Amino acid sequence: MKRRLRRRRAGEAPRQDLLGEAWAALRSSVLDSAGALAPSIRHEIYGGLPVKGAMGPFLDAVRRNPTGLGRPDVDTVKAAGHSEDEIFEATLAAALGEADRVLQAGLRVLPEP
Repeated sequence: MKRRLRRRRAGEAPRQDLLGEAWAALRSSVLDSAGALAPSIRHEIYGGLPVKGAMGPFLDAVRRNPTGLGRPDVDTVKAAGHSEDEIFEATLAAALGEADRVLQAGLRVLPEP
């Protein structure tokens, strides 16, 4: 099956540039905006650094086997003293960090344009 390439309009950014801009905006929104967790903590989680306490195993599962997580896992983290907002923000940071690592690994195997 042949792929049809759409021509760029004058002044239009290449698609990969638009993806990069959208990814950067998403990353900034998740990691740098005001929230229950300090941005520095969200950056550490995004980077895959180990987290102590009940949140650590939970975030490892978010990165490695998110479909295996359920309400009891969230309840365990809540019982350790974390708010739902903290859990949500940490989950987003961990998932986005893992997605970025997978994306970058995939891009490294592509041939240079």
